[in-house]
Amino acid sequence: MAPAADLFRVAKKPGMFPSPKKQAPYKPKPYEQITYPGQRVQVDVKVAPRKCIADPELKLYQYTAIDEFTHLRFPAAYPEQSTYSSADFLSRLFKWHAAGASGWSVSRWTMES
Repeated sequence: MAPAADLFRVAKKPGMFPSPKKQAPYKPKPYEQITYPGQRVQVDVKVAPRKCIADPELKLYQYTAIDEFTHLRFPAAYPEQSTYSSADFLSRLFKWHAAGASGWSVSRWTMES
């Protein structure tokens, strides 16, 4: 009886096993470096964990705006994730920002959900 390695070597010669496909080399996307506060503000929405809420029946959505340069945060909680809640959050965020609480001006806003 022939060892398994010999059988594999014999089967490999006539082309029984296809050659692995070559992958294209990875090209990272260029990242725009942030150089001043307010250049980019990211807004995220997530469901608040139940263990963080006193009432187990209540479901809250946490909206958070974060300046990517200073990591300054503006959080708010809403009982539903809707266009009304999103518009209200942005309105409150713009008022907070316009009042000078952040100390900088914003040139670009990004949204994620």
